[in-house]
Amino acid sequence: MKALAPAAAMLLIVEGALLALLVERPATLAALVAAAGGAWLLAGGGRHWKWVAALLLLNTWLMLLTQGLFYADQPRTALVLLVPPAWAPWADPPGLYLYREGLVHGLVQSLRLDVVVLLGAALVARYAQDELMAGLAGLGLPPALGFLLALVVRYLPLLWAEVRATWVAQRLRGLRLLRRPRAGVGWPGGALLGPLLAVNLRHSGRIAAALAARGFSLHRVPVEAAGDFSRAERALCWSGAALVALVAGGQVLGLLWRTGWPLPPLLEALAAQVVRHV
Repeated sequence: MKALAPAAAMLLIVEGALLALLVERPATLAALVAAAGGAWLLAGGGRHWKWVAALLLLNTWLMLLTQGLFYADQPRTALVLLVPPAWAPWADPPGLYLYREGLVHGLVQSLRLDVVVLLGAALVARYAQDELMAGLAGLGLPPALGFLLALVVRYLPLLWAEVRATWVAQRLRGLRLLRRPRAGVGWPGGALLGPLLAVNLRHSGRIAAALAARGFSLHRVPVEAAGDFSRAERALCWSGAALVALVAGGQVLGLLWRTGWPLPPLLEALAAQVVRHV
């Protein structure tokens, strides 16, 4: 990703996200996650590995839990009974179960989101705000909207840094979020939200003052030259688009094959392979 123009990197990220949405097999999605993780490491995002790992683990845990418990499609195989039927008669079937098919579905959804998270983290780690603006302008986005999007994306690392600093400071003062508050003491989470809100309001004021001092206007957003794609970047982007189109066409064939739609023998064999591997 280091050698790519910002616009080319954005196009490849969009294509990678589309592939993650089209693919259904966990093994194939795991390969996409590995590729996205490699791009993130090459972009220099390893210094924030703790935050990215925490986000990926939280996403996986939430998806597995929610889909495993509330999977509604058929068939479904109950693995563990968590709540007896007498305690949850409103459920269908009564009781609360952990379903195997729900866990598989949750794993697929979490892997898809992991691809998007890793690719987005790679983009933020590699490119500065002006480079992101140039890339968005190169893709035809209005400069004002591109500036706002780039500003929000580049502000996220600063926000994480403020969250961490506030958490450490309040821990040193004896704050424990999981401890039951004493009588007359407010909600412990307010000790984090209050300082974070104040700090972000100050940052917003400083950014607005800096932009005003430089004569900034949304009607005249300065954008660096985005530059044209190199021949290799064009080939890479077109190859990614062709792969997305090929997978999308294969999924359509697989859907027709599963529903019993009559297909020529060659297309029927191709649809069977798509369903089996993609």
